[in-house]
Amino acid sequence: VDNITNYYALFAPQLLDSRYAQEIWSLFEDGLLHPDVELHGEFVDSDAPADVDGVMAEIKAALAEQEERQQRLRDAQEG
Repeated sequence: VDNITNYYALFAPQLLDSRYAQEIWSLFEDGLLHPDVELHGEFVDSDAPADVDGVMAEIKAALAEQEERQQRLRDAQEG
């Protein structure tokens, strides 16, 4: 969305001060993004710390799941 905003800002410079990308992502994360949502281009950054440990746990779980899936495929091919 930032690329689109930058492009259209060539014709409407006031768009450079907008924060549509962040607004859209926030709505998506909250499950509130839908075709009829009215965007304003305004967004306030959160000062909450990132949950790095939670993200790393999700990544490790996904990697473990993928490894299990690959092992099942190897086992199926062998026998």
